[in-house]
Amino acid sequence: MTTRHMTALALAALAAGLVLYVTGRAVAEPVLAAVGMACAVAAVPVVTATRHRADRQATDEQLAAADQGGYWRAIDHVTRGLLDDQPPAPEGTPAHNRGATIHHLPAHHHTPPEREAQ
Repeated sequence: MTTRHMTALALAALAAGLVLYVTGRAVAEPVLAAVGMACAVAAVPVVTATRHRADRQATDEQLAAADQGGYWRAIDHVTRGLLDDQPPAPEGTPAHNRGATIHHLPAHHHTPPEREAQ
């Protein structure tokens, strides 16, 4: 909905409103100044929203730079051996359990006592 056409129209409305306001003040015409002020004030949120949206979108150059940076980071990880599988540590050593994140808990077989009607 907020396209570059909306940005151009909002900027044109803002400029026209300011011109009408200044002209109305210069010739002492309060109605013209009020219309210009209303037009300018109405255009400010639209200009702000469209500029905010445009600033939040990534350009093709930014996407290409991010892609290239990720590629070089992956190459760096491969050359340093960070992606290779590490040989397992001998069982019983502290390093054997160092990276373990799965902890097996014993099963809890608790059955509630049957209740008798009174």
